[in-house]
Amino acid sequence: MSNHVKTYFMYKFITKFISILVSKRNINYSNEATLNLLDIGCSSAIPNHFVRYANIINFLGCDPDLIGINKVKKKKYINNFKTSRFENVAASNESRKSFLEIANKRTGSKIKQKQNDAKSLIEVDLVKTSILQEKFVKGFANIIKIDVEGHELEVIKGIDLDSGELLCVEVECTLKQNNNNLSSIISLLEKNGFFLSTLRYHNDQTLDLSIFKKSSS
Repeated sequence: MSNHVKTYFMYKFITKFISILVSKRNINYSNEATLNLLDIGCSSAIPNHFVRYANIINFLGCDPDLIGINKVKKKKYINNFKTSRFENVAASNESRKSFLEIANKRTGSKIKQKQNDAKSLIEVDLVKTSILQEKFVKGFANIIKIDVEGHELEVIKGIDLDSGELLCVEVECTLKQNNNNLSSIISLLEKNGFFLSTLRYHNDQTLDLSIFKKSSS
């Protein structure tokens, strides 16, 4: 086994070990156990890895598209959460008015900084992320999940990353040519004491080392 393969598997083992320790320290399954999940960009559905632990999660979903929120409210699993609430707003680095351009597939709708001639454009409220972190009945957000179609960096800049209750930030970031958002996101989080734990593809595919190995042919 080559050194870079050994390093990869050692890194994978260490991050998994740390994740187990953190989860055991912060979660138990007593009746009082809770995690506060702030889901930014909750349109249409909640990821399965959160639904699986719904019984210990206080859920706060935020999305500028009211139709998307209403779709989530109709999901049967919503009743499994310890508590669930929704706010028809978008998160950002500051509170202000902005615009949402509705895509044909509504989960692909994007925040626009300025009004344009698109017929599918609606005015929306942006709320600084740190304000949304505090909107739980008890405590602040422990986990922040972000799925905002290119608006990720602005959302993260608005987070109170010094919050002692914030354990994890999950970001969905599209990888496209000339898109530097991912490197900027990782740099910003690392500067504030967060480390990259896991990379996943869409549809729960996991990162595979073979993708990075050169073909022997």
